[in-house]
Amino acid sequence: DEVFQRVVAAADEEVTSGSRELFFSAVAAGFAITITFLLYVSMSAATDNAVVGTLLYPLGFIYIIIGGYQLYTENTLPPVALTLERLASIPTLFRHWGIVLAGNFTGGAMGAISLVYGGIFEPESQEMAIKIAEKGALYTEWWSLFFKAVFAGLIVAGVVWVGFAAGDTVSRLLVVYLAFLAIPNGNLFHVVVSFTEVIYLVLRTNYSLLTGLTSFVLPVLIGNTLGGVVL
Repeated sequence: DEVFQRVVAAADEEVTSGSRELFFSAVAAGFAITITFLLYVSMSAATDNAVVGTLLYPLGFIYIIIGGYQLYTENTLPPVALTLERLASIPTLFRHWGIVLAGNFTGGAMGAISLVYGGIFEPESQEMAIKIAEKGALYTEWWSLFFKAVFAGLIVAGVVWVGFAAGDTVSRLLVVYLAFLAIPNGNLFHVVVSFTEVIYLVLRTNYSLLTGLTSFVLPVLIGNTLGGVVL
C-alpha cells in the first residue's frame, strides 16, 4: 500500500503538469530511445553477435527513467493507478497518454532522421539496422507482435513499480538495466523503439509508413498498453 500511494502521488503531479512540459519531456525520451537503437545496432554489427549487442540496449531507457523523462510505457501504470483511485477521469488519462505518445513519436522520428542523414552509422551498421527493423516489421505476425508487446509492457510497468519501492539510485539503475535487457533477449517489442525502426525503414528502403504503423506499431502499442494496465 505504501508503494501504491507513492505511485499515486507521483502520477497526480505528472497528470497536473502543463501540456507543453509533458510534450517536451516526452520528446526528450523519444530521442533518447535513439541511443538504444544506435548502440544495439552498432554493437551487433561490430561483434556480429546480437546477444553482445543487447548489452548496451538498456542505456537509452536508463537515461529516461533515472532522468525522469516521460515515456509512454511508463505511463501505463501511475496515471492508471490515479484513475482507479478516482482522482483522475478517463478522459484525463487519455489526454495524458496522447500527449506523451505524440512526444515520444516526435523524438523517435527526429532520432531516426538523424541516424539516416547524419552519417552516424557505418555501412555495416546500416545493413544491421535494416535487418533488425525488418525482423519485427516484415517477419513477425500481428498476434505474435501483440503478445510479445504485452510481456514488454508488463516488464516496463514492473520497472516503474520497483522504482518507487527502491530506496536508492543504484538499486533503480540495476533494476532498469536487467529489466530492459530482457526485452531484446526475449525478442519482445517496445512501441517507441518499434516506431523509430519504422521511420528508419521508411527513410532507408521503400517500406510503407502506413503499413509500418498498422501492421507493426499498432499491435505493439496495444500490447504494451494492455500489459502495463493489467499490472
